[in-house]
Amino acid sequence: MLRASPSVTGGVEAPYNMARLVQRLSFGLTLVGWAALAAAACSDSAAEEKAAAGVSQACTLNSDCSNPLVCAFQRCHSQCTETRDCDPGQRCVKESSKSSGAGGETGATDGVCQLLVEKTCASSGSKCAANQQCAEDKQCHDVCTSDSECFDRQTCTPTGSCAEMTEVDDTGNITPSGSGGSGGSSGGSAGKGGSMSNAGENGQSMGLGGDDGGNTVNECPDTKGNNPVEHQGETLSDSASWSGLHHISGSLYIAATLELKPCTVVQIDQGGSINLSTGGSIHALGVSGNPVVFTSSKSPPAPGDWGGINIQAAANNDSTFENVIIEYGGEYYSPLRVNDGAKASLSNVLVRHTGPDVCGIQLDPGASVVRFTGVSTEDSEPSLCLGANTVGSLDSFESDGVGISVQSETITEDATWHDFDVPYLVSSYLYVQGKLTLDPGVELDMPAGGWVDVNNGGSLQSLGSADDPVIFTSSKESPDAGDWGYLQFEASSSNDSLIDNTVIQYGAGTSVRVDNGASLGITNTTFRNTDDDGCAVAWAAGSRITDFDGIEFENTPCPIQVPASLVGELVDFSADEDSGDVSVQVETLTKAVTWSDHGSAYRLTGSMYTNAAWQLNAGVTIKMPSGGWLDASQGGSIKAVGTAADPVTFRSFIDDASDGDWQYIEIEATAAQSSSFTYTVIKDSTKGFLVYDNKLTLDHCTFENNTCDLQKDTNADVMTPSTEVSECM
Repeated sequence: MLRASPSVTGGVEAPYNMARLVQRLSFGLTLVGWAALAAAACSDSAAEEKAAAGVSQACTLNSDCSNPLVCAFQRCHSQCTETRDCDPGQRCVKESSKSSGAGGETGATDGVCQLLVEKTCASSGSKCAANQQCAEDKQCHDVCTSDSECFDRQTCTPTGSCAEMTEVDDTGNITPSGSGGSGGSSGGSAGKGGSMSNAGENGQSMGLGGDDGGNTVNECPDTKGNNPVEHQGETLSDSASWSGLHHISGSLYIAATLELKPCTVVQIDQGGSINLSTGGSIHALGVSGNPVVFTSSKSPPAPGDWGGINIQAAANNDSTFENVIIEYGGEYYSPLRVNDGAKASLSNVLVRHTGPDVCGIQLDPGASVVRFTGVSTEDSEPSLCLGANTVGSLDSFESDGVGISVQSETITEDATWHDFDVPYLVSSYLYVQGKLTLDPGVELDMPAGGWVDVNNGGSLQSLGSADDPVIFTSSKESPDAGDWGYLQFEASSSNDSLIDNTVIQYGAGTSVRVDNGASLGITNTTFRNTDDDGCAVAWAAGSRITDFDGIEFENTPCPIQVPASLVGELVDFSADEDSGDVSVQVETLTKAVTWSDHGSAYRLTGSMYTNAAWQLNAGVTIKMPSGGWLDASQGGSIKAVGTAADPVTFRSFIDDASDGDWQYIEIEATAAQSSSFTYTVIKDSTKGFLVYDNKLTLDHCTFENNTCDLQKDTNADVMTPSTEVSECM
């Protein structure tokens, strides 16, 4: 049977409990009197001269507050004689600067329950009221010199602070904030209020759960000795508000709004879960230092003790988790799961100690988050699982796991993926049809055969930095060349894709593909460890290079595949000795182009024609295919501008080739009369040059391993300064 908590109204703090009000009225209060009091408390008529304030509301006099609340520290408070008179998370303190708990400027007759907004402090003396001090736990405590100056069940610590017995260690000192404590009955080996539970008289575990020295501090009072509110396989169909300790056996189905106040602890049995069905929502509203905790009912607890919180698509879209700890769940599925079509908001949420091979948090493809900030997982592997379309909604996330598991989806909206110091583990592929931006430090671990395809107006902005590059790599523990596929840019993609300060490694031979009609810029990027089935980056004929500068290739059998007309767009790149030649797709050159030396030879895929001015700068090496030739015609020309130290070289693609492996360089009658070769080496050809009814200058040229060097007709004008030529017969 569900034991509903009293209804609440009021301000920022947990409002005044009406049941407590009844207890404090005289036993002679009649039923008629109770009804009148309830009507008065609920009235908001404009005819009232003044609306009485609830807990935590501003005040100057007791009459400003709902009776029997009193005004202390300029806020309305509940009265107390010891801390157990107060709501969870509060402490009974002296209401003013007087040393006695009685009397005071406001007329209070005893102590008051310290509000959460009055409780925390940053350093000694800060934010604390008069006659209070900021103690080791960064909370405001009454100042004392002996136990007699503190309330019942409190002790005066060696540093002069009144503290609950559950707040001190074996030496009598207050446990410092975030230290995790020393264990014992209030939290077991995990520390104060820790993950270890306590067994109550009814046999159910009574521990608080929560602070075991991790990232989230739990300063709520221990719940040992409390009798939990029991929930046994029921459906919550009316809205409710919970505080204190609750115990769930079986599964709880929520079809209304459930509010959980700070320091609420929900303990769940093995096989149990919380399911939000049609119209259901959870508002788990902890505050800093006083979280809401979902934990195991077992003592001691273990990962995977209970199921999880499951938000179904039919649930309301306003479920909110703020300052929440979810621990020891994941028996069969994630401790916190948002289904396809469902929505939730997560802020300062810690999920930890999850069952094996279960995601700490699972956001199904199609799920969405209104807010995802300050979320963390510990001892949960995988830590976070979500669809690719939801990754852009993550504001901040921390994990001690191996990474964030990203389920393959088509990314249709603009999104930015942030670096959370763990890699994104891509399950298979990503189709990008929006603008996907990767922040510095982002790492994508790609599976075997995995790829990223940019199409249908999409663009990829891989924007690393010199110190924190974006990384595309293999998901294997021991990676090897060719472990995953490629990044592909289709003709239908946007023309603004850019890869900058990025490392692309262990991909297929062609790790980046730019299709006919597509555009891509690559700057300050390293390609390494690709296999020999293709070239690390490949532009198809008809594609566009918007930028190519500052590129390095390491252990890439073929670093670049590029159409001949685009070679001049390769502004700056370098390749190490373990990398091969640049593969040039031959085509007829119709626009002037200049090729420069970047340390790698240009290996032509076949014979090539030029109908425009083609210049080869010092140091360029052209490797010719067997039987191939070069032809200048239709106004075209070839100009090789070598130097003594860095000649231009034409040779076979075969090392130690026999003479005549490739054909010749032909200057036709229709070519421009401006072809010239200075400090040039021609080797492994059949005839070196063929010249018909045109001009040619060979200056400081060297011929090696050719069948013959020059064949010309009677109308050819060939000048050979400082060059020895063997003419063909």
